[in-house]
Amino acid sequence: MHQHAASAKIVESGPASADPRARTPTPASQATLLFTDIEGSTALSEADEARTSQALALHDALARNAVESHGGAVVKTTGDGILAVVDDPGRALAATLELQCALNDPAVGGAAPHRVRFGLHRGLVEHRDGDYFGTTVNRAARIMTAAHGGQVLLSHAVVDSVRDSLPAQMSLRDLGRIRLRDLSVADPTR
Repeated sequence: MHQHAASAKIVESGPASADPRARTPTPASQATLLFTDIEGSTALSEADEARTSQALALHDALARNAVESHGGAVVKTTGDGILAVVDDPGRALAATLELQCALNDPAVGGAAPHRVRFGLHRGLVEHRDGDYFGTTVNRAARIMTAAHGGQVLLSHAVVDSVRDSLPAQMSLRDLGRIRLRDLSVADPTR
């Protein structure tokens, strides 16, 4: 009844040299999914709707730029976050870091940026009608939900794919087992 995910707080990454055109996997193929969510956005919106609306628009623009610059595509916005797909887990991680750094840059996001949580998972997805479906999507969303604002959580599948190719200035920290809501199947990579 528990799902496990390795966790990492991303520190830095080098520039990417990915093709800027977004690529998506074919139906029933492996993909790395990124979910983001602005922590506490409902309360923030009630307190200052105009500021929150601007923050959401900035988040979406920065997310699209980061994901597309690393060869991925934003599949959809989720109200206060995004679902994106990238074929390569290393590129997905680089896009996530680029987005995280941009959102935390006071010159970009203002003096008090909203805290965004990130979740990455890799697995088999079904691509249909411009959207993605399957347990990989559910697991990626639950991993993101387990994160705190400013934190990036990676599944074991992503960690196993990127561990040996991380830049020297980046490290992963195992936070142990994390229970993911409503998932009964253990992480198949561990």
